[in-house]
Amino acid sequence: MVLDAFPRGREILGALYEPLSAVRATFEAAGWELASVAEVELPAPGTWAEALARLRTRAFSVFEHMREADVDAGFAELERRVAAAPRAPAPVVPGTLLTLRRV
Repeated sequence: MVLDAFPRGREILGALYEPLSAVRATFEAAGWELASVAEVELPAPGTWAEALARLRTRAFSVFEHMREADVDAGFAELERRVAAAPRAPAPVVPGTLLTLRRV
């Protein structure tokens, strides 16, 4: 997990998205129903080192919502992880997959 390196990373990311109840209400109002919710793994291509390089170049990201000290601390932690295993595969990132169907 990448965001675990950043203080409050998962919490901040979660706050950027609407809660499931709000998403459901929006789609149900438009004639859709929730068929399923699943947790999936989103593999990242390349190595840890390549993942860190990509992370540093994001134009819009969760980092915009963090204190600079927390961003610095998180990247320092990721740099330590990369230094320990630079050729290790990039981490798998968890994601939530919603499946909807037209009513």
